[in-house]
Amino acid sequence: MLKYFLFSLMLTVQGDSLSLEEEDKHIDANKDAERVVGGAAAPVGAVPHQVGIREPKEDNWLFCGGAIIEERWIMTAAHCLVKIKPKDIVAAVGTNLRRGGTEYKISKFIIHEKYGRTSFANDIALMLTEKEIEFSDKVKPVQLASRNTEPGAKCLLTGWGYTNQKGTKIPDKLQWLNVTALSVYNCQKQLKAFQKKNPFTKKQICTLTKRGEGTCQGDSGGALIEKGEAVGVASYNLPCAYAVPDVFTRVYEYLDWIKARMDENTTKI
Repeated sequence: MLKYFLFSLMLTVQGDSLSLEEEDKHIDANKDAERVVGGAAAPVGAVPHQVGIREPKEDNWLFCGGAIIEERWIMTAAHCLVKIKPKDIVAAVGTNLRRGGTEYKISKFIIHEKYGRTSFANDIALMLTEKEIEFSDKVKPVQLASRNTEPGAKCLLTGWGYTNQKGTKIPDKLQWLNVTALSVYNCQKQLKAFQKKNPFTKKQICTLTKRGEGTCQGDSGGALIEKGEAVGVASYNLPCAYAVPDVFTRVYEYLDWIKARMDENTTKI
């Protein structure tokens, strides 16, 4: 059983989209009722690219997230897929709930060739659905990063991961949280104790707000959003929401890889 997949490095590792600042309609996700740790329940339909990756043989356990990027393509974290097969999972779309939505079977995984299982380097993967995903108001692809994410950027993370630091509370509704991107230098400085095993590089983004807010197990694979674009893929945390930056794969650094892998496999569909 996969159960809550965000991974453990020290204590734990995490394993049209909407920017909270888009069109000057700033929604403070931190002020809502439900508490990703320290977040709030996202409004229905507000995150139409969101995917829940489930295990039908394990009572449809939702263990990772993902993002729709084209009709048959979903982006997620490599570590979500390394110990399973496409036939073991489904991708659920069009719902903010842990259960429900429309499920799509997966025909193929494409895990980055240089993914590091212990370092979490190149923690990115693609999933190819058996059928085209039907788009609607609640189901839409997200645009990939058109520019690099700069220090201080205001971002949005989403997921169904644990909502408390101890990892005992599981939300029924999709959670979201406003976070801030740090510089590579500050990320390396704040993650210094983990640099030998998990070196932080320019191919990653780290975010931090304050103690009690951040990613947790189950949020892995979800997209980090900046101004309506997917700029990161949730990779790991050390541990959940203890004022240590959360780490994401930097999508901008993988645009060529994503396009190449999709092109290679689209011709075979």
